Amino acid sequence: MKKLFILIFALFTQISQSQLPEGYNFNLEINLNSLLAAQEYTTSIDFNNDGTWLFVTVRSGKLLGFKYENSAYNHKFTHTIETPTQGERGLVTVKYNNGKIYLFNTGMPNEYFDSISTTNYLSANRVSQYSFNDGELTFIKHLSDVYGIGYLHNGGGIAFDDEDYMYSSYGDGGDWTYGNVAQARGIISEGANINGAYYSAMTRSLGSGKILRVDPNTGLGHPNNPYYDANNPDSLESKIYATGFRNPWRMSWFDGVLYVADVGATAQETIYAIKQPGVSGAWSFWEGLTKTNRNQNTINPDLGVTFGSLLQDPTSFTDIGEFTKFADCLTYGRATNTTELPYFENGILKTETANANFDGASVVGGIIVNDFSPETNGKFLFMDWSRNWLGLATLGNDRHFEQVDQLGEISTSSITSIVQNPLDGNIYMLNYFRTIYKLSYEGTLSVPTHEFNYKLATVYYTDITGRKITYINQAANGLYFAYYDYEGKTVVRKEILKDGKIINKPF
Repeated sequence: MKKLFILIFALFTQISQSQLPEGYNFNLEINLNSLLAAQEYTTSIDFNNDGTWLFVTVRSGKLLGFKYENSAYNHKFTHTIETPTQGERGLVTVKYNNGKIYLFNTGMPNEYFDSISTTNYLSANRVSQYSFNDGELTFIKHLSDVYGIGYLHNGGGIAFDDEDYMYSSYGDGGDWTYGNVAQARGIISEGANINGAYYSAMTRSLGSGKILRVDPNTGLGHPNNPYYDANNPDSLESKIYATGFRNPWRMSWFDGVLYVADVGATAQETIYAIKQPGVSGAWSFWEGLTKTNRNQNTINPDLGVTFGSLLQDPTSFTDIGEFTKFADCLTYGRATNTTELPYFENGILKTETANANFDGASVVGGIIVNDFSPETNGKFLFMDWSRNWLGLATLGNDRHFEQVDQLGEISTSSITSIVQNPLDGNIYMLNYFRTIYKLSYEGTLSVPTHEFNYKLATVYYTDITGRKITYINQAANGLYFAYYDYEGKTVVRKEILKDGKIINKPF
C-alpha cells in the first residue's frame, strides 16, 4: 500500500463533497489532529459492545480511547506499544470482544531475536490480548505470531465468531526482504525461500497468506480446523483455517460468515464470503476470479511436486480444498472499472458484470448493516481506500453476493476502517489522515395509511446521546411504527412484531 500514499493524498485533497441519496448525511465527527502529529496515521476503529467506548489505532503504535460523555466522545487515554513501521508494518487493527481489546501489529525484532537491536530486521505479525476496564488496559498475552518475511503485505484482520473463536489474517510478505535471514535461522526452508512470496500463500508450512482460527483463551487451534493435530494443537498447521491470500487486511464476522477483504496486485480486489474451514483463495495462481500466468511447474516445498499437479478449478460454490480455488466472492477491478460476480454453468466457473462497476487499489470492508436505512439494511457495505464510492452488496442463496450496487459517494477517500456504532446505529469511517467521519440516515416519511388498532401515549425524553426527542408509538397489522420528532424533523422507523413483542431498537 505504500505505493499508494502519494495517490491517496492527491485524491484526499481533490474530493470536495458527498453525493448520497436523500436522507443520508456524511459529516466530520472527530478530528484527531490535536492528539497526533502530522506524520502519524490512523489505521482502524472499533467500539465496545454498547458504543460507550471508541477505540482508534495509530500506525506508530498508539491506541486512542474515547468515552461517550455529555453527547460527545471525549479522549480518555493513549496507550502506546513499540512497533516497527518500515513499509506497511505498524499497529494495524483494534478489535473489542468480551471485555478484552485485541491489537494486530508487527512485533519488535528483539522480542524474537535477542541479539538484534535494529527495527529493520525479520519480525512477526501478531495479535496481542489486553483486559479492558473503564479505560485501563492490562496486557495478557500474545496470540498467533506469524513471521512476516518481508515488510509489505502483513495482513491485519481480526474477527470473532459466535463461539468467540478468534480469526486473524496474514499476507504473503510482499517483497520478502528477510527471506535469506529466515532461511538461515531455520524459520523457512530453502525451497520456500527460493519460491518467495508468490508461492507462500499456497505453502502450508508457512504462515504467510493464511487465516488462523484459535481459542483466544489458550492460543490453540480450533479442533475443526482443516489441518488440526490433536497431538500438537499449538502448531501453525493446527491453527490454519484458510489459505491462499495475498494481503487480507480486513475481516469481519456476521451471521456465520467470515468476510475477508483481500488486496489485489494488478487485476482485482476481492471480498470472500467464507462459511467453512479449508477454503483457498489460490493466490497467486488466481487473483480474485482471474487466473494468472504464474509458473505452475514450481515445486511445492512441502510436498515435492509441482503446484500445477495439485491445482484444481472449482465446479461449484461448495467445492473447496487446499488447492481448489474458492469462488464465493465478489471482485472489482484495479486496472478496469468492472465489478464481477461468479456463477457456474455445467460445472464451469464464469463471471457476470454487476449493476455497479468500481475500480480501486485496496479494498476496505466490510459490515452487514442493521437498523440503519431501507436501502442498506441486511446488505454488505464496503469501500476502497483509494476511492470515495460506497459499494452495497445484496446477499443471495446460491452465491453469497447476489448483486452489487452503489449507495453513493462520500467527500473523502483514504478510509481505512468502517464500523457501525451500537450506540446510535450510525456508520463510522476512519480516515488515514487522522479524522473520523459519520454516515447517518434520517428518513423523512409521511404518516402510514394503515388503519391503526390503537395509539400509545406521546413521551418526551432525552435519549442516551443527549438528544431531546418527542416519541409516539403506533401499531397496526403486525407492524410497529415509532415517530420521533427530533430537531424539527419527523423520523419514522418501522419494526416487525416478534412473538407478540415489539422489537424496539433505540433511535
